Amino acid sequence: RPNRFVAEVVLGGATGRIVTAHVADSGRLKELIFPGNLVMVRKAVPATDGEQDKAQRKTNYDLVLASAVEGGDDQPVPVTPDDLGAQPGDATPQRRVWVSVDTRYPNMLFGQALRAGALKEFDCACTVCQEHWYHHLSPWKEEDEGRAAGKAPSRPVRSRMDFYLDGGSRDRCCLIEVKSVTLCKDGVGLFPDAPTDRGARHLRELARAVEAGYRAYAVFIAQRDDIRIIKPNRETDPAFADALEHAAKAGVRLIGYRCRITPEEISLDPAAIPVVT
Repeated sequence: RPNRFVAEVVLGGATGRIVTAHVADSGRLKELIFPGNLVMVRKAVPATDGEQDKAQRKTNYDLVLASAVEGGDDQPVPVTPDDLGAQPGDATPQRRVWVSVDTRYPNMLFGQALRAGALKEFDCACTVCQEHWYHHLSPWKEEDEGRAAGKAPSRPVRSRMDFYLDGGSRDRCCLIEVKSVTLCKDGVGLFPDAPTDRGARHLRELARAVEAGYRAYAVFIAQRDDIRIIKPNRETDPAFADALEHAAKAGVRLIGYRCRITPEEISLDPAAIPVVT
């Protein structure tokens, strides 16, 4: 992994050719992307004529899935093709699972589920708006980093929330921020796997939205099927853990979901799992 957005992958086994693949996840992913582990890549879709003016990508593949031991492990454990799909009691001691390492999928899946009315936690009739600039809703603006350094803020910082649901009245409108969870230890999903100031800022803004009379949700989507519960990764990012605890006390609703993943399909399980602070 030359940098956090690129991985070098050997196609077709040890004697295959080496290709570079885009990693759509800025996290560390050290338990999933490491030398010797089995991954799946997808050929990148060519740009359309209307996209030719965009920056040309430097990789021909996207890294989509990485294999892991069921339940997670503190240390990277290489998985071979024969291991995948093994059940407890087989020659391998634990089942191996696929984990999605593309953070674009959770928002797509969650948006589809919202519009289909598949999630009972969001069963109200409403208009679903994706990628909504939060400052359009509220009079407050988050101060920039200069204030923390004792300087007057040079500009306001705006946040783009993942979803805004317009239910027709303030108490039926809500903001939703979606987080992707890939790190798993003993069946517990941990977020984040790298410090995220942006994630903590979103939680503070969700708490303020509750104060203003809106509903607000922090939704954590586990991109694997072996996670039973989701918790903040306090060891890695204590500031985020504190922000999550404060947001929950302020009335922000915490909900978790997990994905079912095969080499052919990624789907969202509509049954919620607990998120605890």
